[in-house]
Amino acid sequence: MDGRPSILMCLALLAASTVAAAGSAAPAPVESAATAPRQSGARLAPGGVLVAWQERSGEDTRVVVYALDSGQIKRSFAIDRAMQLRSLRWADDATLLATVSSSRPAADGAAGRTEYFRTLALDPAAGTIRMLLMGDGMRSLVTGATLIAVHTAEPKTVIMSTLDLGGAGQPAAGDARQVAGAEDPGWASTLFEVDTGTGRGVALERGSPTTDQWLVDATGHAVARSDFDRARHSYTLSVRTANGWQALYRRTDGKGLELCGLSRDGAAIVAIGEAAGRVRLLALPLDGTAPRVLVEDPARDVTGVLRDPANDHVVGALLGGVDGTTRWLDADAEREAGVLARAFPRRTTELIDRSGDGRKLLVRVTGTAAPPTYYLVDFATHRADIVIEE
Repeated sequence: MDGRPSILMCLALLAASTVAAAGSAAPAPVESAATAPRQSGARLAPGGVLVAWQERSGEDTRVVVYALDSGQIKRSFAIDRAMQLRSLRWADDATLLATVSSSRPAADGAAGRTEYFRTLALDPAAGTIRMLLMGDGMRSLVTGATLIAVHTAEPKTVIMSTLDLGGAGQPAAGDARQVAGAEDPGWASTLFEVDTGTGRGVALERGSPTTDQWLVDATGHAVARSDFDRARHSYTLSVRTANGWQALYRRTDGKGLELCGLSRDGAAIVAIGEAAGRVRLLALPLDGTAPRVLVEDPARDVTGVLRDPANDHVVGALLGGVDGTTRWLDADAEREAGVLARAFPRRTTELIDRSGDGRKLLVRVTGTAAPPTYYLVDFATHRADIVIEE
């Protein structure tokens, strides 16, 4: 599997050994349970040295970056109290992406408030914070942008999509169409390559007011997009060709597909879709040949997918039901899940992140006897060390 030159050998050694639950890599100060900061959302950087998490204490929220090699906090970022920290993800060892949101009055002056989402690039070395893409011009009025790809062929860039006004003119300050999701001819979903150092974006592809999803390949180039016209109950999945966008799949029953990514060979789109009353995981070849079913069950729907955190490849499908059954598409991922289950018996394990060389995993472990705990599983030392407890 990508990034894991000897992963199965390491997994076998880990399974055969006793997993050492060492003391917390970042020991918290001695405080009462009532005053101790709450830590959650840990993420491991690709180099396997830095771990970040969010820490809440009262009304204050901070992002903590911890260096595993030195055992020291490298940087702590304060998050404005007007914002809620939603998630963290590493773009590279020098850039931590934080998704935040804030509530504002409705754009058209009506009663109620709207949640606005932004992605911030945090630099642990310099201590700086930059907003990505959404601070420019009329995009500051849109409710948010979608992070499409974090790892591309171009260093220090990510791929994002958002509604963009293009050259259609400027709306009035109170125009309700400023809010993302409105289908107005002036606004169109647009794909951007964003520089994580400056926060500025360059438009790559412009969709339409009804475009709702984009897919890019490993280099960051657009491969597919979906358009859902709610007024006409029509759905179209289009692929990028040398001659422009061409329709690959259509529906007129008001239902569409949830695009999950590309197949490992890049030859097909992996998507969740409903047919004959059952939700299945499908592969739709880019060459236009007939879709094929990857996962289906006669009694349960596919409710989501599992991805390899190192490259976002779909490695499994989740089936509905109380048991949370997984249907695996990748043999290495299935073996790895089995090893982790044996290492933490009678508990549930969730793979959160993987180092670039595949030798370190950040795993969230839950059970009835202890709070959710993040472990750093190190195949070189055959240990599992506690990072934080929630």
